[in-house]
Amino acid sequence: MLYKGFKFYARMDYALGFVQLDDQRLWFMSMGQGTYNTIEETKDSWTPENPTAKYPEYRWADQAGSNNYYRLSSQFVYKGDYLAFREVALSYSLPSSLLEGIGMKAVTLSVTGQNLGYLTASKLNNPEGFSSGAQWAGYSVPKTVIFGVDVKF
Repeated sequence: MLYKGFKFYARMDYALGFVQLDDQRLWFMSMGQGTYNTIEETKDSWTPENPTAKYPEYRWADQAGSNNYYRLSSQFVYKGDYLAFREVALSYSLPSSLLEGIGMKAVTLSVTGQNLGYLTASKLNNPEGFSSGAQWAGYSVPKTVIFGVDVKF
């Protein structure tokens, strides 16, 4: 798209119709080994004082051997649908009237962002599909911002 010297470009892709299991959140909520820091959601676990909690009872390290950990639940299944912003670029070409007399034919300034993120309902750090449908840890796709100057003499 070109408008008054500005040019905009976007490259996106999407995926629809799948779900993901958040194995990591499930493990942290169970505190199955008692060796990790916990997450904020454990504050909304069932207790006699909090019978309407969102999550089941939290048992640190499960010392009584009740196996109240790693019980699969739809609470940790998220819709995986996403719209990924792979590349978004904006450039501006300086008017030729500004370049007269300095020996340049064209100057274009640009900024490009790559892997800027996702529009998704998933709570996972990367909503893209995994072969098992589950995600355990992992890293997000790195984001990149590139600045450019194109000069023509």
